[in-house]
Amino acid sequence: GRVRVAPTQPLRVSPQRTSQADFGPAVLIGFDAPEGARPGEIVPLRLYWRTVSLLDQDYTVFVHLLDSSGKLIAQADSQPRGGAYPTSAWTPGDVIPDDHTLNLPANLAPGDYVIRVGLYLAPNGPRLPLKSSAGDTFTLGVLRVMP
Repeated sequence: GRVRVAPTQPLRVSPQRTSQADFGPAVLIGFDAPEGARPGEIVPLRLYWRTVSLLDQDYTVFVHLLDSSGKLIAQADSQPRGGAYPTSAWTPGDVIPDDHTLNLPANLAPGDYVIRVGLYLAPNGPRLPLKSSAGDTFTLGVLRVMP
């Protein structure tokens, strides 16, 4: 079975950038991400989720890096905290720091690339929609790839 060890105090976090990407039961409240990188580098990202209501299934987080035409350049898919804290274990009020990395191709052309995130049921299940729009992905921002 699963054992939940809860902190005595709510986790306090200070994301570099804040957001309010409302996926219903989970809200992306912020993230840490570099503004730039070079081809071949590994780009670290930390997402900060807050649970609003119980999730009865284990969702997978995806992070996509897209070029200006919307082509997928790099991606990272994993359950939160590398599978150590699945969404079905989250309880309302939890704040979950969630690390991901994007491996940039060595031959990636310099330019601006969009980072998007979302949640889905693996292996090919539906995505959680954003409550504020008709979409199911949230744009974190732009990663500038330098020569």
